[in-house]
Amino acid sequence: MKHLAFTVLMIGNSLSPFAQHVHQSLDSLFKTYYHKDEPGAAVVIESKGEIIFKAAYGLAHMASSSPLTAQSNFNIGSITKQFTAYSILKLASENPLTIN
Repeated sequence: MKHLAFTVLMIGNSLSPFAQHVHQSLDSLFKTYYHKDEPGAAVVIESKGEIIFKAAYGLAHMASSSPLTAQSNFNIGSITKQFTAYSILKLASENPLTIN
């Protein structure tokens, strides 16, 4: 994963002459972790409001062998509500936020 973090940092400068090489490196890296016949992941890397890398790897649905796309929806349910509540309470306890 250290290689992944380094590669992501390198792609930050999309005007670099190495951008295409870095794009290929990222694609190759993600393909080693997410295979075509296994559950996958969608990856989007944005820098300064511009999407500089967008790809999907693996399957969206194992039973039907549906491939994952960059536009695939991930049904995460209501699990994010607890993180939002925790964040609000943490900010309130540190005083940059007050709850009325």
